[in-house]
Amino acid sequence: MDRKTTIFGISVLLIFLIGFYSNALGATLSWTASTGEVTGYNLYYSESEGSYSLHVDVGNVISYSTDFLSLTVGTPYYFVVTAYNFAGESGYSNMVSLTPADTTPPIPPEELEATEVLE
Repeated sequence: MDRKTTIFGISVLLIFLIGFYSNALGATLSWTASTGEVTGYNLYYSESEGSYSLHVDVGNVISYSTDFLSLTVGTPYYFVVTAYNFAGESGYSNMVSLTPADTTPPIPPEELEATEVLE
C-alpha cells in the first residue's frame, strides 16, 4: 500500500469517527424493564408536560437515543414510556424532561490578517 492510499484511508476513517462522535452527543433515555410478558415499548414525548402528542415504538429495548428524534435545540421536551403486549398497553412511566443543547461547533473565523511590526 502506498503512502497516498494510507493517508486517504486514515482521512476517511477520521471523517467517519468525527461524524459518529458529533451524532452521538444526544441523550439516551433508558428505563427498567417491565415485569411480565412485554412485546415492546412506546416512547411518548411532547413540548408540553402531561400531553404527550408524539410517540415512537422503540421495540423491545430498554434504551433509546434522542438522536433518532427531530428535536429542536433549546426547546424543553417531556418523555414517558409505556410497555405493551398482546393484552394491551401499560400506563405511563414517570416523566423525565430534556432540553437538547446545540452540539454544532462554531464556524471558523474569516479574514485573518497579519501586520508586520517594524522597529
